[in-house]
Amino acid sequence: MQKLFGTHPVIEALKTGKQIDKVLIKQGMEGPVYRELITLIGERHIPYQYVPLEKLNREAHGAHQGVIAYLAQIDYVDLETLVNL
Repeated sequence: MQKLFGTHPVIEALKTGKQIDKVLIKQGMEGPVYRELITLIGERHIPYQYVPLEKLNREAHGAHQGVIAYLAQIDYVDLETLVNL
């Protein structure tokens, strides 16, 4: 499974419409960039989970800025779009 590491790369992926399965967020994050991230995740209805720093470090070997996104293996299309093709 492909992963994105870091707050800004994940925000850019959300803004450009990348298909994301799930986002892990470090417990206790706060600030304007964090609020923007949470807003974008909510707008796209992407599942997210608050996790301890140790979990993120295991997944990213330390270079994550408190956020890891798991990219979808396939691109999903809603039924209406599919029918209109």
